[in-house]
Amino acid sequence: MCLFPYRFMTATKPSHLLADTGAVTSLITPSQAALMGTKLQPLRQAFVIHSISGQALPLLGHIQTTISFEDQRPCHLKALVMDKLPTSLILRLDFLSHEQLAIFFSDGA
Repeated sequence: MCLFPYRFMTATKPSHLLADTGAVTSLITPSQAALMGTKLQPLRQAFVIHSISGQALPLLGHIQTTISFEDQRPCHLKALVMDKLPTSLILRLDFLSHEQLAIFFSDGA
């Protein structure tokens, strides 16, 4: 699993996220969803996500919204909503490939 930090734009201000190559779904906190002006939707079916340690993580619902990265076109985002994330938004790797986004590494220069 690799974690990559990014900046993205909400309707009101820049925010931060992690792209997680090991994540099975994209996750967002309720506060970030509210900041983006996105309405929390109930889940259609009950299911559980487990942490890497096997702990069941409670889900609060899901959202659908649009985000954009610096100087890029808008991207459609579907994410499950849960409290207590290490950052306000975690994107699964499939999001990057679906939206045809690439990760470029800087040499620090």
